[in-house]
Order: sequence, then C-alpha cells, then structure tokens
Amino acid sequence: MLGNANLLDVDTQDVAVTYPWLVASAFSADPQIVAWTGATQFPYPSWQSDKLATIFPASIPQLWHESIAGNASSQANLSAWIPQVVVLAGGANDFHQDPPVTPMDDWVAQYISFIRQVQSTYGGSLTSIVVVAWSRAQLDVPLPDNQTQNYLRYQAALAQAIQEQGLSGAHFLQLTADGMPLTGWCAAHPNRGAHANIAGQIEGFLQQQASGWASATFQATVELSAASFGPVTNAG
Repeated sequence: MLGNANLLDVDTQDVAVTYPWLVASAFSADPQIVAWTGATQFPYPSWQSDKLATIFPASIPQLWHESIAGNASSQANLSAWIPQVVVLAGGANDFHQDPPVTPMDDWVAQYISFIRQVQSTYGGSLTSIVVVAWSRAQLDVPLPDNQTQNYLRYQAALAQAIQEQGLSGAHFLQLTADGMPLTGWCAAHPNRGAHANIAGQIEGFLQQQASGWASATFQATVELSAASFGPVTNAG
C-alpha cells in the first residue's frame, strides 16, 4: 500500500492494527507498506517548502522508488518483490492549498501516468490496482470545507478517467463513513476502530473486483501505496 501517515494507527502507531495489515491478513497475503507523514501524491513545493521540506521533501511516487526514504540516490530494486495487488491511498495532502497548486486536469493526468508506471513495472503478475479515496466525513476531521470539496472533485475526475481510459485491472473505491468511529482521531489519522472499518471496505471490494486473486490458493502478494501485498500462501 502506498500513501501517507493515515496508514498508521493514531492510538499506538502499531502497524499490525492498521488497515493495510488487516487487509493483507484477511487474504493471508504478505504486505509491503510505503507511507510517510505529510507525503503528497505529487511534489508541491508550496506545501512542502516550510516545515516538511526540512523533514521530507518528497511525493509518494518518489517514496516508491527509494530504498531509504528521503534519499533520492537510494533506488529500490522494484523487481525484487512483485505484488499482485497495489492499493494507492494517498493524495489528501495535495489539497492543503486553496485553490490547489495543480489544475485538476494536470493532477489527474499525473495520477493516470503513475498508475501506468506501476502497471508497467510489475507487468503481468499484477492483478489489480485499487485507488482508495477518503469520504467527506473523514476529510471534514482535518480540512476546511473548501479543501474537502477540492479533494472530492479531483478524485471524482480521477475515477472517471480510470473508467474512460480503460485501464486494465485499475479500480476506484470511494470509502464511506458508515459505521466508522470519527472521534478520537489525530487530524486525518484514523484510530483503531476506523482502521478496522476501512479494512472491511477494502476487503469486500477486493472480493468483488479481484475475486480470482482473493480466493486463490497460490502465493499472494499485496502492495499498499499506501499499500502492497507479497508472496505467502493464501488459505483461500
């Protein structure tokens, strides 16, 4: 799974109770999590030029390529571990500016390009890429309404582009807040109950959209960008 710090449990920072880990466990898959607090989907200097620039001046696609986070010269060997499912769950940090730094058409085009890059890198072993978007109720915890609106508009345009361009194996999941505890968060970082809720939504989605992989008895892998899953025996 690929994303930012919303992949971590705000109560304990225990990765084993987060939705990437819970999703992988549900399918007996081996997870890989690529996430960093404050990371944007794409590099926006106006958001990262102050505090974050001194901590980590990078985007999620940059993180994906690095074996040491924040060290551009440390290139990861992306052929050493091949996931079958990739979950992209970043992007909320791109909307702290109003209006957004990048026009919607450019942002969507960059995202589609990244999806194609992931598909090309992992080749035929990759079964599915799932783009996960936060719901309005989740976003209203940390963001003003106008920034929430921007996020939702851009994500809706991305969902439409994925469908129109016929990206094989690429899917879009809009999370809902039904039954999700929305108190006790730290800004946009979910608590343990919210992580369990999100995991259930992703699990159900994969059962529908990647049913062959989800019910397989072969080696299963998942990457979460904020998520990926790798080889372990899937009990089916």
